[in-house]
Amino acid sequence: MSSLQRAIAHNSAQRFLQCQQEEEEEAREKARQAEEEWQRARWEAARRDMANGTFKRQPEIRIPVIITPNAPVPSTKDLQQLARMDSVPEALEATLIRAHGINLETPVTVTICLINREEKARLEEKANVEYNAIGKFIVRIGEQENPIFAPATLAQYATPEQEVQKRPWVDMMGAPFLWRVAAHNIDKSTLELLELWHFKASTRNEDDMRKGKVFQVHDDFKNAAWVPSG
Repeated sequence: MSSLQRAIAHNSAQRFLQCQQEEEEEAREKARQAEEEWQRARWEAARRDMANGTFKRQPEIRIPVIITPNAPVPSTKDLQQLARMDSVPEALEATLIRAHGINLETPVTVTICLINREEKARLEEKANVEYNAIGKFIVRIGEQENPIFAPATLAQYATPEQEVQKRPWVDMMGAPFLWRVAAHNIDKSTLELLELWHFKASTRNEDDMRKGKVFQVHDDFKNAAWVPSG
């Protein structure tokens, strides 16, 4: 075989491999788009059902407010006065282990209260507050990230099925688990919204979840916590 013939054969083989790779990439992209369309259709159907009352009653979004000492809203009593609430709001002591996606070296204990949109608007008139906008909602329980609940809490409330599956991060997003753990602390309407997120998580490709490709919840719950700024 001459040098010219070998060159033609080599180029043909390279072109064949290139075309094969392009076809495989195109097939993967079509599959990804089809999956996203399928997920979007199911999520939109779930939203419509929520709006129509056939999935869950339309939730009243409750906005968590972090009470910070030496700030415009230093206590629950100040929150009551500033937001013109009928009574002092119930407070939940929570330990933060992650902030803005970063693991904290030393966990921080904060006080959280839940307010509605009207109370938020009244508080906004009286106090200088800032929103910490969150574009995605991630809950993972296990080795990849620090647990949101203490191990003793997981052992107390996790079902045998969840322990056997070794992947309780999906189940822990569901309202039933949170309701058992903190029913008196978490507003029920917020739990109903978590039900929708649990539905989204259960329809998400597990490989994508493990790679950190979580679903977006901009239209569901844009703001996770109100942090008063001093």
